[in-house]
Amino acid sequence: LLQQIQGQINAVEEELASIRCEMESQNQEYKMLLGIKTRLEQEIAQYRALLQEGQQDIVVSQGAFQGGGKSSHSYSSTSYSHSQCGDVTGKTPLW
Repeated sequence: LLQQIQGQINAVEEELASIRCEMESQNQEYKMLLGIKTRLEQEIAQYRALLQEGQQDIVVSQGAFQGGGKSSHSYSSTSYSHSQCGDVTGKTPLW
């Protein structure tokens, strides 16, 4: 009887460890996606500002072509690291 209970406890502890690992993995993926979302929102705001600037140039020039106002945009690559507790779910990570 004691061995049976100990076996159940071990099974529950393994399941708990598996769930914790999956939660950690999901948390890291969430943080990565939130960072991507934030950078995309910043980039969209930058493009909107450039579009508004371009529309103002058109209004100011009264329809004449104006070639000034070059802008540069650089992408930064951020590396995300994550720890895996083993292939708990049988799923391959998206990143």
